[in-house]
Amino acid sequence: YGGVWLRPYQAEAGAAVIGSILRGDGETFVWKFARQGGKDETLAALYQYVMMICSGLEASIVTAAPTFRPQTVLAMRRLEDRLRANRALSDRYSHEAGHIFRVGRAATVFYSAEASANVVGATAWPLLVMNEAQDIRPELYDKRFAPMAAANHATRLFSGTAWTNDT
Repeated sequence: YGGVWLRPYQAEAGAAVIGSILRGDGETFVWKFARQGGKDETLAALYQYVMMICSGLEASIVTAAPTFRPQTVLAMRRLEDRLRANRALSDRYSHEAGHIFRVGRAATVFYSAEASANVVGATAWPLLVMNEAQDIRPELYDKRFAPMAAANHATRLFSGTAWTNDT
């Protein structure tokens, strides 16, 4: 995954999502990682890899976290660190409008899932990611984010961490 070594369980989870993207079947995945299990590192590697393989296409990974600060900002920083460290991509990526990273024609667009955030107009293809999904209100997802993936049958990924045995 773009020069990032993942643990076997991380690589397996990433490969399943990539398989869905390559097949164009629009599957929905749920990643439940233990705290400090490398979920965010796996997501950064996934974004980097998908942008690389889709760099010749009009592709847009849309990803959201419950808050802009600190969650979305940390995710953007993690991706940019990985892009800078990648020999093949370090001089090919760009960062624009504060929340968009591009490799060629492919982009990863970061949003906040806060109730006050403006997320209108984005289209997700090949991937829509709700990170820390356990903290994103279902009605907010249904109204604002689900339509982004519908038009192009994008693969959907809900990732998070259990806080208790019941969550």
